[in-house]
Amino acid sequence: MLQARLLFGALILSAPLVCADQTTAADPKIEKGKLQWFSLLETPAQVEAVLGKPAIAASSGSDHLSWQFRLGGTDHHDFSHVLVFRKSTSKLVSVTRLYEEEQSVDEFFPPAETTVHQYPGDGKAAAGKDSFGVRLRRLSGGRLLIAMGSTKPGVPTGQLVLMDENELTTIYRWLAEQLRQRR
Repeated sequence: MLQARLLFGALILSAPLVCADQTTAADPKIEKGKLQWFSLLETPAQVEAVLGKPAIAASSGSDHLSWQFRLGGTDHHDFSHVLVFRKSTSKLVSVTRLYEEEQSVDEFFPPAETTVHQYPGDGKAAAGKDSFGVRLRRLSGGRLLIAMGSTKPGVPTGQLVLMDENELTTIYRWLAEQLRQRR
């Protein structure tokens, strides 16, 4: 009985460390001047080895599987991370970090490497209440980093998305079209 209590106590005390390690591994950071986050080459098994099993795994569209996580101190009704895999290939195609409170992400968006995009893109509502803006940064390996609702430094975001550019037309068609027009 004493061994069971000691084991239970050790598990309770180590739980916050496991959560902190998962959140640290799942959050973007700058190391040696470079963004460190997912490469989008991770397999489902690799993700599970680092983050554990998702709180929810559900089909999303005909060929996508969404894994939703509650890591760290996240409210148990909301998710902190959503990872989307293509079912047919098991390829990780996007990672979304959902913040409980909006965060500054300026360090991830150097002005020289960042473009701003508005929806709708015709400019009619760009200054109005019906517009929605994002900051976008192209990364190596065909990845895009997107700060949803943040159009300039100093404007925080509640959602940071890392996505394979080839998947953009599936999820954010309006943004894919704007990128195509700017080339």
